[in-house]
Amino acid sequence: QKKRGIEDSEELFVKDMLTTGQNKNDPAIVRAFVKESKAMYEWVRGKLGVKPVTVTLAAGMSVPRAHTFNPSQVIQALKTYDEKNGVKIMTRTAAERLIWDDEAGCIAG
Repeated sequence: QKKRGIEDSEELFVKDMLTTGQNKNDPAIVRAFVKESKAMYEWVRGKLGVKPVTVTLAAGMSVPRAHTFNPSQVIQALKTYDEKNGVKIMTRTAAERLIWDDEAGCIAG
């Protein structure tokens, strides 16, 4: 956005989302979504090193802020990141059940 001279802010993003939702959406959830959207964008750029191919205007946006990434680049970068961090990727494997880790708050196996 900066390279294209697009002026945007979290406040404007929240306003656009509330307007699109006809102010029926929960403002706290909208703010959380906007905050996490920025964090995820920065994580993909920083941790995975994947850059968006373009930024476009999508429904309900007052400025272009929809960053489009090459899906195969993101998937490959996620796979590489996961494998470097000890994740065992299993394909063509049926899951019989999931094991929840209460302390970590996530699936453990």
